[in-house]
Amino acid sequence: MSTLPIEALEKFAVRLNSNSEVGQLVAGVATRSGETWHSELEGQPAHHYVASGTKMWVATLVTLMVREGLVRWDTPLVEILPREVLHGLNKCGGVDRAPDITLRSIVSHTSGIPNYYRAKALNPSMDIPSVTEADPGWSPEEALDIARAMKAGFRPESGRSQYSFTNYQLVGLAVEALTGLSLADALRSYLWNPLSVQDTGLVTRETVGQHPELAPVLYRKQVYRGAKRMASLGAEGAIWSNTRDSLAFLQNFFWGSLLSDEERLTMTTPVGKIFPGVHYGRGVMSMRIPRLMAPLGPRPLMQGHSGATGYHMYVVPRWDMAIILSINQLANPLLGLRALSEVLRLIAPR
Repeated sequence: MSTLPIEALEKFAVRLNSNSEVGQLVAGVATRSGETWHSELEGQPAHHYVASGTKMWVATLVTLMVREGLVRWDTPLVEILPREVLHGLNKCGGVDRAPDITLRSIVSHTSGIPNYYRAKALNPSMDIPSVTEADPGWSPEEALDIARAMKAGFRPESGRSQYSFTNYQLVGLAVEALTGLSLADALRSYLWNPLSVQDTGLVTRETVGQHPELAPVLYRKQVYRGAKRMASLGAEGAIWSNTRDSLAFLQNFFWGSLLSDEERLTMTTPVGKIFPGVHYGRGVMSMRIPRLMAPLGPRPLMQGHSGATGYHMYVVPRWDMAIILSINQLANPLLGLRALSEVLRLIAPR
């Protein structure tokens, strides 16, 4: 007998897809014992942006590179990337802190490097379809230049954390420098091929449009057409996938042989708080649904990652369940959290 409430989950999916602020619901649940449910509806794209869930994939790739001996967690970035790439990214106290930035600090958001993406925020009063369609995107160099003009939050590895997209621009550059491969090819070699995932890829500025049709993304009720913006994110948020591949990744990460117990613990152990109720390890968030959003519902500890499109990929360790959910909505994060809260209520063990 199934322990997943399939009928209730199907009704949830139909109801949420009728919400005018949901670009398209993408959802899936898997148990450690092998039961699965997917929300993919006939006639709708099965693929979607993973958004910042990309960071967990890329941090796992870095963990495998550390295992291979290509790099150490405490390797200074100045030993991986040219000094000029790092110059001025953290000038805390008027001192250039480039020599103090390590691989560990950028993967775990403890580098203090400012978040360039704040300068890329969309104005809700804009004509979102036309503005985003016309946006040519940006290069890593342009992103780093924006960050250099911002004030650093703190010295690298000073015991503080700050979520910064700039960190993962640097992670992507470091991966390419260390492997001699493009980020997409490194992900394919270290993760996608070994995991036999075939419906996952990285959208780049050179390959925009050369991937399967992706679920539409909304900004409130306007259509977001920022494919080139998404492609500019690289290791920050440019992976596309489907629920089956993403669930396979989560299952292998937490329950399979992809990582050793020590590697898994290293990645999932929080080192600092990045948002209220959200702590960060090495590419992995640990969080609970805010009590106000689930006053009577379950609030188990979840480990995984969220993304700006209302994307959530989490395992509930206490329940041995994995969840993928995206509402493909950029401007209403609370809607995605409410949807995640409802899934938790439906699948909670009785």
